[in-house]
Amino acid sequence: MSCSFRSLILVVLVLGVAPLHLRAETPLGKQMDTMKGALRPLKAALRSPTDADKAVYTGYADKLIAAATKAKDFQPEKTATLPEADRAQFLADYQKSIDGLIAMLKQLKSQLAAGDWDAARAQMRKIFDAQADGHDKFRVEEF
Repeated sequence: MSCSFRSLILVVLVLGVAPLHLRAETPLGKQMDTMKGALRPLKAALRSPTDADKAVYTGYADKLIAAATKAKDFQPEKTATLPEADRAQFLADYQKSIDGLIAMLKQLKSQLAAGDWDAARAQMRKIFDAQADGHDKFRVEEF
């Protein structure tokens, strides 16, 4: 193994890139990846949506709702980093946050089904804001 290759591996491990890959392999990480996989094309589609594709858009919403519902059953990795006395409240806050997300996603689905594109775009912005807030509160800090 060359010195530069060893250095690269050391840098990867020190910067925490390896744990990031492992994080996606957790049950919660898989649900988050599923949500990301539905949010991206839906966001792109809402730039110029068509009534003919409503079923496709609501299908994305269904995937989002299903993944968020499953995500509620898992604990964020950050839970293990907290003092035992704080964990129950942290998990309650996490589940409440996911419930709020599910409600927003259901509203988005209704807007998509109705072809209310402006409301759906506004709802997507709210969802992305909630996502950022949830990540700030519930994810382990990364480098």
